[in-house]
Amino acid sequence: MTYNLLFYLSLIEDADAAEYFKYVYVKYQGVMYRTALSVLHDHARAEDAVHNAFFKLASKDERLSQLMEYKYTPKEAHFLMMVSKQCALNMVDSASSKHEELSDFNEDLTGKYYGDPNFVFNEDWHEEIVDADVRELNLALKYLPDEYNNLIMMIYYYNFTTEQIMEDTEMDRKTLYVKKSRALRRLREIIKDIRERGLFSDV
Repeated sequence: MTYNLLFYLSLIEDADAAEYFKYVYVKYQGVMYRTALSVLHDHARAEDAVHNAFFKLASKDERLSQLMEYKYTPKEAHFLMMVSKQCALNMVDSASSKHEELSDFNEDLTGKYYGDPNFVFNEDWHEEIVDADVRELNLALKYLPDEYNNLIMMIYYYNFTTEQIMEDTEMDRKTLYVKKSRALRRLREIIKDIRERGLFSDV
């Protein structure tokens, strides 16, 4: 799997940003590829998705600056996985609407989302999603379809603007509004299911 690092670096003017991009490229291209492959199930198309992700990061100053805010933190890896997954989803003719049954809860469900000890959504999420604690939200997000999971994370975790989300997802404003409404509704349904099952009795 070979990507044109010199080409990407030629798009970045700031020396510090270029140096950081090299670090990201070396460390994360593998996990970004596996993330794209899990969506596309095709090696060549997964490589194309990762190329698109690197190109997007290198060619847009605000996107690389946004990534640099999470430098050397757990958010760094998740941000790159999310960008890679979104590029892969953009290549899918119709996004998957998979729904997995909530059947196996033997794993440890008490950790923070993606291992981030400072896991916290922005100030809007309590009002717009539901008054859920981090364990409920962590579990619910695992069972949210990919396209909805990405959208929720962009809005409430990474504070993407509407314009940024429209650009990354290739959606118009109306479609984005509809998808956001559906994502929130599905997330509330999953959290309600989790509560009815009494998985976190202390909530």
